[in-house]
Amino acid sequence: MLASNKTIANITKLFLSDKSIDGIYGDLLFVDSDNTNKIVRTWQSKPFQRKNVKNGWMPPHPTLFLKKEVYQKHGLFDISFKIAGDYDFMLRVMLDKEINLQYLPETITKMRQGGVSTGSIKYIGVITGIQKVNIFSESSIFVLPTYYKTGNNLEVDFFIGEGEPKKLIQASYSLENKDTRDREIRALAKAMDEQNLDTGYIYTYNNTEEIKKDNKTIVVTPLWKEALAFTENL
Repeated sequence: MLASNKTIANITKLFLSDKSIDGIYGDLLFVDSDNTNKIVRTWQSKPFQRKNVKNGWMPPHPTLFLKKEVYQKHGLFDISFKIAGDYDFMLRVMLDKEINLQYLPETITKMRQGGVSTGSIKYIGVITGIQKVNIFSESSIFVLPTYYKTGNNLEVDFFIGEGEPKKLIQASYSLENKDTRDREIRALAKAMDEQNLDTGYIYTYNNTEEIKKDNKTIVVTPLWKEALAFTENL
Protein backbone atom coordinates (compact mmCIF):
# COMPACT_ATOMS: atom_id res chain seq x y z
CA MET A 1 0.00 0.00 0.00
CA LEU A 2 1.12 3.57 -0.62
CA ALA A 3 2.49 5.40 2.42
CA SER A 4 0.33 8.50 2.00
CA ASN A 5 -2.18 10.20 -0.27
CA LYS A 6 0.63 12.45 -1.51
CA THR A 7 2.93 9.65 -2.68
CA ILE A 8 1.81 9.49 -6.32
CA ALA A 9 1.86 13.28 -6.60
CA ASN A 10 5.43 13.43 -5.28
CA ILE A 11 6.59 10.71 -7.67
CA THR A 12 4.90 12.40 -10.62
CA LYS A 13 6.44 15.74 -9.69
CA LEU A 14 9.94 14.25 -9.71
CA PHE A 15 9.35 12.53 -13.08
CA LEU A 16 8.15 15.82 -14.58
CA SER A 17 11.10 17.76 -13.16
CA ASP A 18 13.58 15.82 -15.29
CA LYS A 19 12.53 14.07 -18.51
CA SER A 20 15.67 11.91 -18.44
CA ILE A 21 14.50 10.02 -15.35
CA ASP A 22 13.50 6.44 -16.19
CA GLY A 23 12.63 5.21 -12.71
CA ILE A 24 12.06 6.37 -9.14
CA TYR A 25 12.33 4.48 -5.85
CA GLY A 26 12.24 5.40 -2.19
CA ASP A 27 12.00 4.00 1.33
CA LEU A 28 9.87 1.13 2.60
CA LEU A 29 8.12 0.35 5.88
CA PHE A 30 7.44 -3.25 6.85
CA VAL A 31 4.24 -3.28 8.89
CA ASP A 32 2.34 -5.84 10.91
CA SER A 33 0.08 -8.03 8.76
CA ASP A 34 -2.95 -7.24 10.89
CA ASN A 35 -2.16 -3.72 12.10
CA THR A 36 -0.67 -1.57 9.34
CA ASN A 37 0.00 1.25 11.81
CA LYS A 38 2.50 -0.97 13.64
CA ILE A 39 5.93 -0.58 12.06
CA VAL A 40 8.04 -3.75 12.19
CA ARG A 41 11.09 -2.62 10.23
CA THR A 42 12.29 0.34 8.18
CA TRP A 43 14.16 -0.09 4.89
CA GLN A 44 15.87 3.21 4.17
CA SER A 45 17.42 3.36 0.73
CA LYS A 46 19.98 5.76 -0.72
CA PRO A 47 20.91 7.52 -3.99
CA PHE A 48 21.53 5.16 -6.87
CA GLN A 49 25.07 4.13 -7.80
CA ARG A 50 25.37 1.31 -10.29
CA LYS A 51 28.58 -0.03 -8.74
CA ASN A 52 26.69 -0.80 -5.51
CA VAL A 53 24.49 -3.32 -7.33
CA LYS A 54 27.51 -5.54 -7.95
CA ASN A 55 28.18 -5.44 -4.20
CA GLY A 56 24.72 -6.81 -3.42
CA TRP A 57 22.80 -3.55 -2.90
CA MET A 58 19.19 -3.34 -4.02
CA PRO A 59 16.50 -0.69 -3.55
CA PRO A 60 13.20 -1.94 -2.10
CA HIS A 61 11.33 -3.31 -5.10
CA PRO A 62 7.80 -2.37 -3.86
CA THR A 63 8.82 1.31 -4.03
CA LEU A 64 10.08 1.19 -7.63
CA PHE A 65 8.17 3.08 -10.35
CA LEU A 66 9.40 2.73 -13.94
CA LYS A 67 8.43 4.25 -17.25
CA LYS A 68 6.68 2.03 -19.78
CA GLU A 69 9.73 2.21 -22.06
CA VAL A 70 11.84 0.37 -19.44
CA TYR A 71 9.47 -2.61 -19.51
CA GLN A 72 9.40 -2.53 -23.29
CA LYS A 73 13.18 -2.73 -23.34
CA HIS A 74 13.81 -5.26 -20.57
CA GLY A 75 10.62 -7.27 -20.48
CA LEU A 76 8.52 -8.34 -17.50
CA PHE A 77 9.09 -10.63 -14.53
CA ASP A 78 10.25 -14.15 -15.30
CA ILE A 79 7.49 -16.07 -13.52
CA SER A 80 9.53 -19.28 -13.56
CA PHE A 81 11.25 -17.89 -10.45
CA LYS A 82 9.13 -18.66 -7.41
CA ILE A 83 10.62 -15.92 -5.21
CA ALA A 84 13.49 -14.32 -7.13
CA GLY A 85 11.58 -12.80 -10.04
CA ASP A 86 11.91 -9.27 -8.71
CA TYR A 87 15.65 -9.72 -8.14
CA ASP A 88 16.18 -11.00 -11.68
CA PHE A 89 14.13 -8.16 -13.18
CA MET A 90 15.86 -5.45 -11.15
CA LEU A 91 19.28 -6.73 -12.14
CA ARG A 92 18.33 -6.41 -15.80
CA VAL A 93 17.18 -2.83 -15.27
CA MET A 94 19.81 -1.51 -12.87
CA LEU A 95 22.80 -2.87 -14.78
CA ASP A 96 21.67 -1.05 -17.92
CA LYS A 97 23.96 1.98 -18.10
CA GLU A 98 21.38 3.90 -20.13
CA ILE A 99 18.77 3.74 -17.37
CA ASN A 100 18.53 6.78 -15.09
CA LEU A 101 17.18 5.90 -11.63
CA GLN A 102 16.50 8.52 -8.98
CA TYR A 103 16.02 8.16 -5.24
CA LEU A 104 13.05 9.96 -3.66
CA PRO A 105 13.99 10.32 0.03
CA GLU A 106 10.63 9.53 1.59
CA THR A 107 8.58 6.48 2.50
CA ILE A 108 6.74 5.36 -0.62
CA THR A 109 5.29 2.00 0.38
CA LYS A 110 4.04 0.12 3.42
CA MET A 111 4.46 -3.63 3.05
CA ARG A 112 2.77 -6.22 5.24
CA GLN A 113 5.00 -8.87 6.81
CA GLY A 114 4.32 -12.50 5.99
CA GLY A 115 5.31 -13.09 2.37
CA VAL A 116 7.78 -15.79 1.37
CA SER A 117 10.61 -13.34 0.81
CA THR A 118 10.21 -11.63 4.20
CA GLY A 119 10.15 -14.85 6.19
CA SER A 120 13.59 -15.58 7.61
CA ILE A 121 17.25 -16.25 7.07
CA LYS A 122 16.22 -19.32 5.05
CA TYR A 123 14.95 -17.03 2.26
CA ILE A 124 18.19 -15.07 2.30
CA GLY A 125 19.93 -18.41 2.01
CA VAL A 126 18.12 -18.99 -1.27
CA ILE A 127 19.54 -15.80 -2.71
CA THR A 128 23.08 -16.55 -1.55
CA GLY A 129 22.65 -20.10 -2.75
CA ILE A 130 22.29 -18.77 -6.27
CA GLN A 131 25.60 -19.69 -7.80
CA LYS A 132 25.77 -17.69 -11.01
CA VAL A 133 24.39 -14.38 -12.14
CA ASN A 134 25.56 -13.48 -15.61
CA ILE A 135 25.42 -9.71 -15.20
CA PHE A 136 27.04 -9.03 -18.54
CA SER A 137 24.24 -10.50 -20.66
CA GLU A 138 20.65 -9.50 -21.27
CA SER A 139 19.34 -12.10 -18.84
CA SER A 140 20.45 -13.31 -15.42
CA ILE A 141 21.22 -16.98 -14.89
CA PHE A 142 20.08 -18.47 -11.59
CA VAL A 143 20.80 -21.91 -10.19
CA LEU A 144 18.22 -22.29 -7.45
CA PRO A 145 18.72 -24.85 -4.69
CA THR A 146 16.03 -27.32 -3.74
CA TYR A 147 14.89 -28.82 -0.46
CA TYR A 148 16.50 -32.16 0.52
CA LYS A 149 15.13 -34.98 2.69
CA THR A 150 17.32 -37.92 3.69
CA GLY A 151 16.29 -41.56 3.53
CA ASN A 152 15.42 -41.47 7.23
CA ASN A 153 13.40 -38.22 6.87
CA LEU A 154 15.99 -35.74 8.15
CA GLU A 155 15.74 -32.32 6.51
CA VAL A 156 18.38 -30.15 4.84
CA ASP A 157 17.32 -26.67 3.79
CA PHE A 158 19.05 -26.40 0.41
CA PHE A 159 20.56 -28.79 -2.11
CA ILE A 160 22.25 -27.66 -5.32
CA GLY A 161 22.45 -30.72 -7.51
CA GLU A 162 22.10 -29.59 -11.12
CA GLY A 163 24.37 -27.51 -13.33
CA GLU A 164 26.90 -26.93 -10.52
CA PRO A 165 29.09 -28.99 -8.21
CA LYS A 166 26.75 -30.51 -5.64
CA LYS A 167 26.31 -28.50 -2.45
CA LEU A 168 24.27 -29.09 0.73
CA ILE A 169 23.39 -26.11 2.91
CA GLN A 170 21.68 -25.66 6.24
CA ALA A 171 20.49 -22.19 7.32
CA SER A 172 20.24 -21.35 11.02
CA TYR A 173 20.36 -18.03 12.83
CA SER A 174 22.62 -19.51 15.51
CA LEU A 175 24.07 -22.83 16.64
CA GLU A 176 24.28 -21.85 20.29
CA ASN A 177 21.26 -23.95 21.24
CA LYS A 178 22.39 -27.58 21.65
CA ASP A 179 19.21 -29.11 20.24
CA THR A 180 19.37 -26.88 17.17
CA ARG A 181 23.06 -27.58 16.67
CA ASP A 182 22.62 -31.35 16.94
CA ARG A 183 19.62 -31.35 14.57
CA GLU A 184 21.31 -29.30 11.87
CA ILE A 185 24.57 -31.26 11.99
CA ARG A 186 22.91 -34.68 12.14
CA ALA A 187 20.73 -34.03 9.08
CA LEU A 188 23.54 -32.43 7.09
CA ALA A 189 25.98 -35.24 7.85
CA LYS A 190 23.45 -37.87 6.76
CA ALA A 191 22.70 -36.01 3.52
CA MET A 192 26.42 -35.60 2.81
CA ASP A 193 26.83 -39.36 3.23
CA GLU A 194 23.95 -40.07 0.82
CA GLN A 195 25.31 -37.64 -1.78
CA ASN A 196 28.92 -38.72 -1.29
CA LEU A 197 30.05 -35.21 -0.37
CA ASP A 198 33.05 -34.50 1.85
CA THR A 199 32.02 -30.92 2.69
CA GLY A 200 28.73 -29.38 3.80
CA TYR A 201 27.76 -25.88 4.87
CA ILE A 202 25.75 -24.17 7.59
CA TYR A 203 25.01 -20.47 7.02
CA THR A 204 24.40 -18.52 10.23
CA TYR A 205 24.06 -14.93 11.35
CA ASN A 206 27.53 -14.63 12.86
CA ASN A 207 28.97 -18.06 13.80
CA THR A 208 32.27 -19.30 12.34
CA GLU A 209 33.44 -22.85 12.92
CA GLU A 210 34.75 -25.96 11.20
CA ILE A 211 33.21 -29.21 12.38
CA LYS A 212 34.72 -32.63 11.70
CA LYS A 213 32.29 -35.55 11.68
CA ASP A 214 32.93 -39.07 10.33
CA ASN A 215 35.84 -37.90 8.16
CA LYS A 216 33.68 -35.15 6.68
CA THR A 217 33.89 -31.37 7.13
CA ILE A 218 31.01 -29.03 7.95
CA VAL A 219 31.86 -25.38 7.37
CA VAL A 220 29.90 -22.95 9.56
CA THR A 221 30.08 -19.40 8.23
CA PRO A 222 28.16 -16.13 8.53
CA LEU A 223 25.80 -15.49 5.65
CA TRP A 224 27.26 -12.03 5.02
CA LYS A 225 30.70 -13.54 4.34
CA GLU A 226 29.21 -15.91 1.76
CA ALA A 227 27.38 -12.99 0.15
CA LEU A 228 30.58 -10.94 -0.09
CA ALA A 229 32.48 -13.85 -1.62
CA PHE A 230 29.64 -14.28 -4.13
CA THR A 231 29.65 -10.64 -5.25
CA GLU A 232 33.44 -10.61 -5.63
CA ASN A 233 33.02 -13.20 -8.38
CA LEU A 234 30.49 -11.15 -10.37
